[in-house]
Amino acid sequence: MPLSPLSRKTSPAGPALPLEGERVCIRALEREDLDRRQAWKPFNDPLHLIWDMPPCSAPENDRWFAVMTDGKRHLAYGVEDRSGKLIGMLSLREISWGHSARLGIAFAPTHVGRGYGTESLRLFLPYAFLTLGLERIVLDVAAANLRAVRCYRKVGFRRVGTFWQQVDGYVDPGLFDSPEYASLRPLFRWSWGRTETLYYDMELRRADWERDAAYRPPSS
Repeated sequence: MPLSPLSRKTSPAGPALPLEGERVCIRALEREDLDRRQAWKPFNDPLHLIWDMPPCSAPENDRWFAVMTDGKRHLAYGVEDRSGKLIGMLSLREISWGHSARLGIAFAPTHVGRGYGTESLRLFLPYAFLTLGLERIVLDVAAANLRAVRCYRKVGFRRVGTFWQQVDGYVDPGLFDSPEYASLRPLFRWSWGRTETLYYDMELRRADWERDAAYRPPSS
């Protein structure tokens, strides 16, 4: 049976779930959230389709949920708006307790570009660092996902490396003839029928987060 996100030893110095923000609430992920996620509309932007979350069968969602909520190397969370609607999901993977974890974040296309990701991360970081006791959080993000990159930088993440990764599906090079996408062409490359896109490795260390002027201690 999966462990709850608080099954591990946590610190009373940090906030406890659920995390209540001005517009969002972060709580432990529920299996039904994966079914709710299926109802999210796809991105309208043709470029964003390459990292849209694909639909999954019920058995696939069962397996994903079991892995991502095992409480050992993985934890997962749902993000709700003030009406209780699921608008996003957060995950911690590759957890090394007391040391580091890899962050994953996904939001409904209807809620990107509206500050929900930034608010959610600012709400979540005190929990990750102070409650779970992590010292470093890492992530990877497509360089062409400009909104996500801006969001991560805004809350303190910095780029520490780059790598190229194959894109699932085909990206038409002609897309970048449009002025809207021309500046992103250097972030893609095509070879032997494959499309690859540049990714950034980013990290945020607890010590840097605590020194950041934007840091706000959790309320008691």
